Amino acid sequence: MIVVNFHCIGRPEREFFEGEREVSVETAQFAEILDLVRKRSDVLLTFDDGNRSDVTEALPALRQRGLRGEFFICPSRFGTPEFLDEEDVRNLRRAGMSVGSHGMDHVRWRKLTPSALAREIDQAKRVLEDVLQEPVNSAACPFGAYDRRTLQALRAAGFKRVYTSDGGQAKPSDWLVARNTVRRVDSAKSIQRVLDGSSPTLSPLRTAKRWVKQWR
Repeated sequence: MIVVNFHCIGRPEREFFEGEREVSVETAQFAEILDLVRKRSDVLLTFDDGNRSDVTEALPALRQRGLRGEFFICPSRFGTPEFLDEEDVRNLRRAGMSVGSHGMDHVRWRKLTPSALAREIDQAKRVLEDVLQEPVNSAACPFGAYDRRTLQALRAAGFKRVYTSDGGQAKPSDWLVARNTVRRVDSAKSIQRVLDGSSPTLSPLRTAKRWVKQWR
C-alpha cells in the first residue's frame, strides 16, 4: 500500500503559512496525479489541514474519477475563512469520504505539556465526533512530528490508525502508517517513481528514522 498525501490545492485567497507553499499543488497538477493513480487499488489518498479546497477542488475531482480520500481536520479552524466548517466536514462524510483528526490547532505534538497534548489528541477527537455523530478512529501527525509519548497518547485515545509523513510503503495492517507528501515541485512522473518504489531515498535510512522517532 502507498499513501499519497495532499495539502492545499489551487491558490487560496489567504496568505500561505510558513512552509505551506512548498506542499501546495496547482489544480491541473492535482488532476494529473489523480489520473495516474485512479486505477491503482494499492494507493490511498489523504488530505491534511482542512483547507477549503478539500470541498471546492478535491471532492469534485475525486467523485468524477470514482475515488475516495481521507481528510484530516483541525477543529479550531472551523469558521475561519479559507478553511472547512462543520457542515463541510459532514458533507465530506455524506459523499463517502473518511474524516480523521489532525489535532486541534495544527501544532507539533512533540514536547507539549500534558494539558496541551490532551487538547490536541483527546479534545480534537471529541469535537469531530460531536460534529459527525460517529467515532473518529484515525489521526495524522501535523508536520509529521511524533515521538513515543505522542504515540502512547494516541493509543490511549483509541485511534486505530495514525498517519505520518515518513515516506515509503505501508502495510494495510500498520497502526503507524507512512505517507508520501506531494509537493509543488512534483509531477505525475515523480509520483510514478514513488509508486514504482524507485524514489531515491534509501529504505534502510527511512526505517532507521522511523525507529528513532518512535523511541525518542
